Amino acid sequence: QQEAQLLKGGGTSGTDQEVIKKMEANLEAHRVELEKAREDAKHSQEEMERLLQLVQMSQEEHNTKDKTIRELQESLKNAQAKLRSQQTAIAQREQARKTEEAGPAGFLKSLF
Repeated sequence: QQEAQLLKGGGTSGTDQEVIKKMEANLEAHRVELEKAREDAKHSQEEMERLLQLVQMSQEEHNTKDKTIRELQESLKNAQAKLRSQQTAIAQREQARKTEEAGPAGFLKSLF
């Protein structure tokens, strides 16, 4: 609006010079503000990328730990199955020994 008034007036008086200086100062202030906003946006983008990278690293660690847990659970399951198998074999041998001792040969062994 002020520029339009200046153009209509055709000349530049002292007041017009003040208006021009104010407009130039205002323009410069807006340029500085724009540059600051651009810098802030750049820093925000960098921070967002840094945080995203941290989230991705955290997710990768979580996945690795989940995999380790699954592997350990599987190892435990296998070890427990092996232990049960060994316990069953021991129990069968013990039962066979008791059965053998309970028979006639066992009775004779107990006499001598």
